[in-house]
Amino acid sequence: MLTYDQLMTWNPGKLSGIADRINSGRKRMIDQQDELDAGEIPPDWTGAAAERARLRHRNLRDQINDLVAPAPPIIEALDHTAEVGKTSQKQARAAREAIIAKGWKVESATSRTVLTSPPSEAELDGKTQEEIDALEGQVREFVQDLLDALQKADQAGIDFATVLRNARRGAYDGGTGSLSQAGLPPELRGLSDEEIATRIVMDPEKYEGYVDTLTPAQQKAVGSAIAQEVETTFGPDERPTQREVNRANQLMAMSAANSGVAAGLFGKLGASGTVDTMERIEYLMSTTQITGLDDAAGLVRSGLVSASHDSSFPDHYFGKQIGENASPSVVAYLMKDHGYDGPFVRGAAEGFDPRDRNAEQPVVMTTPSPLLGETSGYVRIDPMGEIIGALGEHPQEGLDFFADEVGEKRAAYYFGDRDWSHDGYATITEFAANVGTDAQLGQQHPKDLAMFTSRFFDEIADNQGFTPEGAKDASPNMARLLGSNLPSVTAAMDGRDGGPGIYDHALPFQGSDGETVRLEDLPMINGDDLDRLMQVAVAREDGASEMGQRIGFYQQTLLNTAAETDGSPTAIKATIQDTAKLSGFAEYSAGQIEIDDAAEQDKRRKQMIDAISFGAKIVPLPGPGEDIAGGLAKNFVDEGISKARDGMSASALKEFGSEADGATAEANDAAAAHLADVKARTFYAMVNAGVLDIAGDDLFDQDGDGVPTPFADLNPASAISSIDAILAREGIMTEHDFKSAYEDPFVEFRTGKGTP
Repeated sequence: MLTYDQLMTWNPGKLSGIADRINSGRKRMIDQQDELDAGEIPPDWTGAAAERARLRHRNLRDQINDLVAPAPPIIEALDHTAEVGKTSQKQARAAREAIIAKGWKVESATSRTVLTSPPSEAELDGKTQEEIDALEGQVREFVQDLLDALQKADQAGIDFATVLRNARRGAYDGGTGSLSQAGLPPELRGLSDEEIATRIVMDPEKYEGYVDTLTPAQQKAVGSAIAQEVETTFGPDERPTQREVNRANQLMAMSAANSGVAAGLFGKLGASGTVDTMERIEYLMSTTQITGLDDAAGLVRSGLVSASHDSSFPDHYFGKQIGENASPSVVAYLMKDHGYDGPFVRGAAEGFDPRDRNAEQPVVMTTPSPLLGETSGYVRIDPMGEIIGALGEHPQEGLDFFADEVGEKRAAYYFGDRDWSHDGYATITEFAANVGTDAQLGQQHPKDLAMFTSRFFDEIADNQGFTPEGAKDASPNMARLLGSNLPSVTAAMDGRDGGPGIYDHALPFQGSDGETVRLEDLPMINGDDLDRLMQVAVAREDGASEMGQRIGFYQQTLLNTAAETDGSPTAIKATIQDTAKLSGFAEYSAGQIEIDDAAEQDKRRKQMIDAISFGAKIVPLPGPGEDIAGGLAKNFVDEGISKARDGMSASALKEFGSEADGATAEANDAAAAHLADVKARTFYAMVNAGVLDIAGDDLFDQDGDGVPTPFADLNPASAISSIDAILAREGIMTEHDFKSAYEDPFVEFRTGKGTP
């Protein structure tokens, strides 16, 4: 007997988790078949000892088979109990609450009986007998719902306990065949692959729990048998019944859960059959009242995703056929799922590309599409946009799609000519940012990646709709990509022109080997394009914040490295001046965005300054004597800032966000505070690198051990004044040098003298 309170303590999720762990263990055990076979006694061994060895091996095999045999029924029982428990909890809770809402009390509730007590006469006062009778009838229905839920759960628990008892006493015989055969029920052992598949498809409720136990060939046979059912249900001239659709959905669910079954299903259907099935489902959705057709479409999509990850499935070919032949709405629907493997997505891109690129205008349309949620109204669809979005999840495939001469033509179209205003250029810039900042591509294909990024910057800047207003939703993506290529931005500001192309960037200091530090294989940015690229990058507050933090991180990392590996006043000064212009340009760009009034422009400028300062602060200063030499990877900003953020507490990140979002101070005050912070971090970086000696200094060596006193422990005004004096005395940076480095670029850009 099961009580309501006991049912509410059940944890269906935990039961499912246990089933998954048992299933993983069962698979590992079945994978030992090769080792078991290798232990077979060779047939040419003869004699009593050989026979005893064979007997021991057979006994060992049978014992292992008997260990495997209980796993499928236990897994099935766990999953069934979890599912029944989940639905029963929901049903029982709703029924009990409904009874109470009518004024009745639930005195007790078990799988045998539910006892309730009605409201008092006073509570029923004013109601007619007819109304009371109606209430009692409703409560009786709720009581029955509650009882049904408890009885279903109770029976599931009893059945589960029976399975466990049978397993404990060895009732599940694994037979004398292979380990995979041992995982099947006795009636399926010894059958051909096709016979096993037929049995499973005929009675999926009984056998679907055994599908993972099957060999790859058997799983594909099951998929092929399911394909025949799908073709019968969703054939070109078929008008399926509700029951047939429900059955097809139940069978297709097996393909979504198992890549081998999915490969068999779609291998049998073929690409054209898959397209026909989807288009038939879409037609039936708009012409019939059958329910579950949206589920059918979803199961085709999830099954196709599953199939794409099977090693035997022709993923690239299949994707290309889908792209070439499916209707725009079917392509858009299928490619909304980003779970496909890379070759499938690239195939779809190559298939649909000529349809979009060679058309008079992009295949972006508003049309009724029941697949996409509109049966009577209109919905905007962009098939190639969905493909490009999915392609961004596979950077290598994305890079390959835009390689060679055909890739150049694609870049000119998708980056330079195609109108992406319907999504604010979010899709195409997210794709470019995902590919352009991929660390693995940067290591394996540095030149190809730099050329891709340079070509993207060159083409997108000339796209007519790519403006701070029209491409506002591209802001965080552009901040990520442009902010990962700040040396290229600096070079463009210095007058380096040309592109698309690749160059090597010389930093203004020497490494520990005495040679100028260079970053190789960087993308060129055309100086004439820089204004538009940066203004889009900072068009939204989140983009401005991202860009500012990356600039601050870049500045401080270079300063730390220059102090550690070079240490000369000339190098320190040159590094500060070389990177400070980025701050001025970013401030200028943030203030150029069309905002309602000047106060808001100042607020946006302050947010940029705050972000730059924050980005600098999250760079850890090297400790005294710590070696950070050895050069910089060209993608150090993207990798470093992500690592730094991961290491920060949530409260620290939140504090920065609230400070920036609620900024009310004047932008000039923020700039002054940032300048003071730069001075302090410059000073401490040089002290820690051993460039400056503060031993015996009354302010900075208060403990007398040569370790600098933390800035937080000092009076800020006094400390900055002393830092100014020390840096000037050592010939590194004067107050004028600092102001020139951090204020002049902004003034120049604002007055138009320094605009790229």
